Amino acid sequence: MQQQCANPETTSIGTENFARMCGADGGVGACPATLSNQKVDIPGEIYGGPGVAVDGLTPGPAAGTQLDYFHTPCGTSNEWWRVDFGVSRRVQRVEIRGRNDRNDLNARIETAIVKIGDSETHSSNVACGNALSGNQFAHTVTCDLVGRYLHVVLPTTACFSFSELSAYGPCACPAGQYGPSTGSGACVACPESETSALGSIGVGACVFTCPSNAHKTADGLACEWRPTTMPDIITIAAGGGHAEHTKALERMVHYKLGMPQFFDSEQINSGSWRLVRQNPAGSTTWHPTNDNLEGVDTVYGGSSYYGSRDHNQNVWSVPFNAPRPAHVGQTSYSYPDEMFISNMAMTEWVYFPRTSLVVNEGEQARLVYASNHNSSPHNLLWRNNVLAYSPMITTKDVTNIQATVFPMTVYMESSETWWGPTKGSLVFVRLKPIPFSGSSNLG
Repeated sequence: MQQQCANPETTSIGTENFARMCGADGGVGACPATLSNQKVDIPGEIYGGPGVAVDGLTPGPAAGTQLDYFHTPCGTSNEWWRVDFGVSRRVQRVEIRGRNDRNDLNARIETAIVKIGDSETHSSNVACGNALSGNQFAHTVTCDLVGRYLHVVLPTTACFSFSELSAYGPCACPAGQYGPSTGSGACVACPESETSALGSIGVGACVFTCPSNAHKTADGLACEWRPTTMPDIITIAAGGGHAEHTKALERMVHYKLGMPQFFDSEQINSGSWRLVRQNPAGSTTWHPTNDNLEGVDTVYGGSSYYGSRDHNQNVWSVPFNAPRPAHVGQTSYSYPDEMFISNMAMTEWVYFPRTSLVVNEGEQARLVYASNHNSSPHNLLWRNNVLAYSPMITTKDVTNIQATVFPMTVYMESSETWWGPTKGSLVFVRLKPIPFSGSSNLG
């Protein structure tokens, strides 16, 4: 299991001593060690506890001071020493150093076995490599095992002691850094405003990130604001920013549907939503038109296309099924493929294909892609008949009980006064659809 390097100078190409990776936040520091039995000190010999074997030191003895090795009783068998890494580690090499005060006594750890696993009991774990052999100060065993605990077990009846143990395995550069693609070297921080996952290799693993209230622009080189709350209409209007308010509402549709946002210069493109009709909150009547949401040459509330859109506190509409006036840039604006209709606060909304508005008598089930009540495609019972106020667009099945329909109605026509026009109505359209993730921000 790859773990974050404790030492920033160690790379994911190199290795690190896991027996000393138990410091604060996974940094350098001795891991807790345990010994089966501790020999009682004798005059002139003060034995170290089990922790001396992971202190990173192998000094020579000094008279009257604690020895830098532990020691078990000499007349017992199956004594063991254990280190707890705290988490499972992938161990590939273990180095054990004996006693440097009496080299002739290093033969005492011959036949010792290193075992690794997730059990505190060594009998349940797996042997790493071969048993130690030879009367020598340093021993190395190799394997490729994963476990939280490492034991050194002496199966014979003999004194058991050593001064230091190191357990090496691969480690990972921390998140936000990367290791070299080839060779070795220190972990390197990603460029500013970029980050990487734990264990990344090469600068190509660093990716540009945006804060939670923004998203990447189309070229991936910058962040663009991603709204998470409704814009403050009164504040925007007071500053004269009516067009900015409209733009903010259009971005809110992308947020509600979990879709990518667009550059301002791309807002007019086919994949982005456009606000084309508005009935402000506080209205006593619904939209003052009777075009069945066709949007053909329907202009009211302003003298021009942009003039209408800039009146954020008025009722207005612009054509959305006809070419724009010749003096307006990018005049092509063909029949919309999709629609998003909501109340002014966008607490009730529905997203559906334009084909769901086919006129027929009575109340019929219509396909919608999502609503504030259901983020998956489903059918809703709508009313779109010969009555002047049709279509009647709701976020749940339409019903004749006005108290039930009142909060769910988001669109009606012909200045109808029933069914709750006071919450206002917004109509958005877009042309060629981009994929919908199927996961919307309800509410």
